[in-house]
Amino acid sequence: MGYRGNLVVRSFVGSNYWQESMSAYGARCNADDVGGRYWGAPGSMAIPFGTEVINNKSMWSSLRLGTDVTARLLDHVTFHGDAVFLPAAYLLNEDSHFLRSDLGPTPHIEDSGTGWCYQLEGELKIDVNDNRTVGAGVRHWYAETGGVVDWVYFAEDSDLQDFTSGRFGVFGNVSYRFSTF
Repeated sequence: MGYRGNLVVRSFVGSNYWQESMSAYGARCNADDVGGRYWGAPGSMAIPFGTEVINNKSMWSSLRLGTDVTARLLDHVTFHGDAVFLPAAYLLNEDSHFLRSDLGPTPHIEDSGTGWCYQLEGELKIDVNDNRTVGAGVRHWYAETGGVVDWVYFAEDSDLQDFTSGRFGVFGNVSYRFSTF
């Protein structure tokens, strides 16, 4: 831990669990080489948008090694940032195709493997008064692995070349600190 005027730098070790689930609904026909004979004319609805057709759920567990920086920039303005390296990450990914009865029960495909990740975050906070703070920031997370793809119903395995997850976005927060004695 290091202090220098209005700057605090800390190192930390921890763990991380990151889960995402994404679904696709419905299907609209594209142009094909057989004149829409099987599914329908281009642009027609093959599956209504209220029907879930695919779901993908990825779950990452990892070790976190990072640095946390807090700097008082002005009297009521603070910068807070994290830079984190995740050298050991484990992925479990489940892929379900609900309209494919030939694939057996869900999930149809499971991917697993080990890899690495990083997480970067930065935020500016403004003290509204002694108890209230508002802030806005940016976040970028990235994870990558290789491993094994398991076709569950067919009992086949194959190499997973690359599996990546990424997150980039902005965020805001409002905080209230209770007075302590």
